[in-house]
Amino acid sequence: VARSGDMQLAFQGIGLERRPELRQRAREKFERALVRTQDRVIRLVVGVSDINGPRGGVDKRCVARAWLTCGASVVAEGIARSTERALHRAARRLRASLSSRVERQWKRRRRWCRGRARGAKTLDGPSAGEDF
Repeated sequence: VARSGDMQLAFQGIGLERRPELRQRAREKFERALVRTQDRVIRLVVGVSDINGPRGGVDKRCVARAWLTCGASVVAEGIARSTERALHRAARRLRASLSSRVERQWKRRRRWCRGRARGAKTLDGPSAGEDF
C-alpha cells in the first residue's frame, strides 16, 4: 500500500508484484486519472487478473475500486489483451464515473442552496420577522 497525498493506493494481482515498472506505470495512470477528484478519494485498490490463464485471447482484467470521503465506493473494470491496456481502460472508466458522481452531488447541493437563498421555508420554523 502506497500513499499519494491523502489517498491510499493498493495493487493486487498478476504481474504487478513481479514487474515494478508496470506497478509504477499503473500508479501514474491512476494518479493522473484521479487528479480532479483525488481530494474525494480515501483509498484506491487496483486488482489485475488473467481470465483465461495461459490460453491467450482478450483475457486481462483490471478492476479498480475507489472509496470516497462520503462513504460510497465506485468500481470500474477494464478488459483487454494486455495488462497495461486493461489498466488504462479501468483508469479512464473510473475517472468518468467519479467525475459524473461529483457533478451530480454538486448539482444537488447547488439546487438545495438556491432554494434556501430564495427564502424557501425550512422545518426549523419561521425566520425572524415572518408571520404565519
